[in-house]
Amino acid sequence: MTMAIPTPEAGRWPVFGHEWAIQRLKRALNSAGSNGRTARLSHAYLFLGPAQVGKTTLARAFAMALLCTHGGETPCHTCRSCRLFAQDSHPDFRFFQPMAKSDKELVVDRQKGELRGEQAEGLIRDVALKPMEGRRKVFLIQDMQNANATFANKILKTLE
Repeated sequence: MTMAIPTPEAGRWPVFGHEWAIQRLKRALNSAGSNGRTARLSHAYLFLGPAQVGKTTLARAFAMALLCTHGGETPCHTCRSCRLFAQDSHPDFRFFQPMAKSDKELVVDRQKGELRGEQAEGLIRDVALKPMEGRRKVFLIQDMQNANATFANKILKTLE
């Protein structure tokens, strides 16, 4: 599923509202610096809130900024990394979302799907590999509350 991020105005993220969260994420990006130091950059971020308020949009904008080769607090939208991300083809970004609970179902409503064990196996394999384009990899797990026990148990140690 393509979720292209629109190019924001100069110095702005493509997200409406969430100013407090955006400022915290920008500070984390600035602390990482161009040399890749991670003084304030955490290994995991949790985006919480009601449905349809922009959590995934915010998380994707943050992921794009993390992968941008120009560094800084906003993605440049012009480097190779940003272009790949905008086309949903960045090799260092993986997006996991709920799947049908069985092979005979079609998920129309994400809340009726689940994150399954085979997805966790793919995530764990990918975490062990080095980044292909930049200095880091980014994994976005959408609707973690819909993870089945197998998925949750398999990735628990990886997230720690």
